[in-house]
Amino acid sequence: MEGRVKKLDQRIAVGNEIPEGTEILKIDPRNYEIALARANAAQDSAKASLEELATTETNNRATLKLEKDIEVLVQADLDR
Repeated sequence: MEGRVKKLDQRIAVGNEIPEGTEILKIDPRNYEIALARANAAQDSAKASLEELATTETNNRATLKLEKDIEVLVQADLDR
């Protein structure tokens, strides 16, 4: 991930000691936030596609059952 540096501790230099826990660098989070929003949108889209496929499968199974029932009735008619 990339972004602009928003804050840089002035004590950063070769040989300087900086206390533990010091925030020495802060990067603008906008690029990260945009990438995260895009990833969330892609995930939502994928979930919607999966739901649509599940609905299509359910409908196709119901249609197949009806077609089989019709086949049984037609065959019974033919047998008469």
